[in-house]
Amino acid sequence: MLKLDDKDTKILGALREHGNWSYKQISWKTGIPTTTVHNRVKKLENSGILKKYTVDIDYSKIGKGILAYILVRADYKSIEKFRFLMKFLEKKSVEGVIQEFSRVTGDYDIIVKVRFESMKELENFLFSMVRNTKSIYRTVTMVSIAENS
Repeated sequence: MLKLDDKDTKILGALREHGNWSYKQISWKTGIPTTTVHNRVKKLENSGILKKYTVDIDYSKIGKGILAYILVRADYKSIEKFRFLMKFLEKKSVEGVIQEFSRVTGDYDIIVKVRFESMKELENFLFSMVRNTKSIYRTVTMVSIAENS
C-alpha cells in the first residue's frame, strides 16, 4: 500500500475534476511544480492507484437517459447456473448494456448498473436476464430520478 501525501491528494483531486488536463494545468491548479506533477502522476500510474482516465458523459444526449440499479439474489443451488449468470453479466458489460456490476454482501448477491433509452428496453433486459440465466431467485430494480455529477 502506497501512502499518499498532500501533493498526491491534490493531484488526484485535480485529475478527478479534469482528467484531460495537462501537467502544466494541474500544476497551475495545485501550485505544485510541473515536473513534480509529472513524476507523481507516473508514480500513481505505475503503482496502480491511478488505473485509467475516463470521460463524463451526458447520457440523455445519446439516448441513454434512464439509469437503473438492479439488485439480484442468485440461486446458489447450482454453481453452474451461477457461473452462467456471471458470464451473462460480463458479456452484457462488454456489449455496453451494463455499465458495471459487483458482487455484494447483504440480502442480495449482485448489484447491476444499467442505462437505457426507454423503460421498455429496461423491461426487456430484465426479462432477458431472468429468462436466459435461470439462476436468479429475485430482483429489485431501482430507477434513478436524479443524478449527481
